[in-house]
Amino acid sequence: MKKALISLLICSLLTGCWSSKELGESAFVAAVAVEREGDLFKPKLQFLQPVKLDQGATDAHIMIATEGFSHLEAGRGAIKGLHRRLFFSHAQTFIVSSEIAKNGVFPTLDIIFRDQMFRLTSYLFIADQPSTLLALPAPVDPLSGISLSNGIEVAEDSHQRVITPTLKEFMEMSYEPGRCAYVIRLKKHSNEAQKEPHVDLDGTAIIKEGVYVKDINDILADALRLYRNEAGNDTFTFQVPDGDDWISLERLSAQTSILPRIQNNQLVIDVSVSTLANINEWHSSADIDAHMFKKIQKGYADEVRGRMEKLLEKMKEEPVTDILGMGTEVRRRLPEYWKTVQDDWDQAFKEAKVNIKVEANIQNFNLIENTVIEPNQGPPKRFQLPWLK
Repeated sequence: MKKALISLLICSLLTGCWSSKELGESAFVAAVAVEREGDLFKPKLQFLQPVKLDQGATDAHIMIATEGFSHLEAGRGAIKGLHRRLFFSHAQTFIVSSEIAKNGVFPTLDIIFRDQMFRLTSYLFIADQPSTLLALPAPVDPLSGISLSNGIEVAEDSHQRVITPTLKEFMEMSYEPGRCAYVIRLKKHSNEAQKEPHVDLDGTAIIKEGVYVKDINDILADALRLYRNEAGNDTFTFQVPDGDDWISLERLSAQTSILPRIQNNQLVIDVSVSTLANINEWHSSADIDAHMFKKIQKGYADEVRGRMEKLLEKMKEEPVTDILGMGTEVRRRLPEYWKTVQDDWDQAFKEAKVNIKVEANIQNFNLIENTVIEPNQGPPKRFQLPWLK
């Protein structure tokens, strides 16, 4: 009898929480676009409407604009129109206006890093008119905010020129030596063939000490991933050596090491890249023999090194921005030297001699002799490159 009473008492305690909030009484923010006018923050919040989504509606979202001298005040104002408690734990996308970024992005992100409701695995973007972009329809997903986060994850698996950090990664980069980070830019994309415009990626913004200072294109963004040892699958298309035709290589992997050293009282940084690729497309009538194969490897290595040198040159331009991770390696491997330059690392980085060495390897995988089909010859024959062990 005593055990039965104890069991009933325990069951009564499992009926719920006194202060719980039902899902129907809450509003879950999917994405946030932040603009500023004078001293006022003007965030625009995107919410998913589950009822419309279940009904198959393509506009299963709602946008709420609010304003305030702080984000907390603006959020309280949004509750008046929604009549729901706001939850930001499901927000996957944060877009900050270029104007805010050029004046300093940290005040806008301050509440995100202080309030436990925000999740730091969300993605950060920059755009000229973020609220306008957020309101655009998504090609597949019900919300543009969800579409952006999903698209980044897919793109990073298949096309590594697309790089954007999570909020946590952005803050970690901002506290590295040089205090630099990078963020993807967004723009409105439309053409005559498409009836509805959508959000498109528009290069990468470089942030120094929280301020948006310069841009790099997709080619240099790929070089950035190489420097930071974050590069993966990508496609390289360039002219066949000593020819007018084109070749396309698919990069399978890449490994980068950065080794700083002191030589004759000068900082020397050796950057070594080892990369593996396949021949993806061959738009040439020339045969792929051993001589041509070596030319392709050299052409690939020269292309990678050229991109990395161009990015290094751009990062040394004023304002100097060490987003390449070199300061981190100097601090880690040369601690005594770092103490002498840490207060003026920009100048030391600008004057450092950087040697870039690229080892390019092309794997013998699924190659055929020729994609040009001759009469009565049948399909192309597969072959193994005899000079590869």
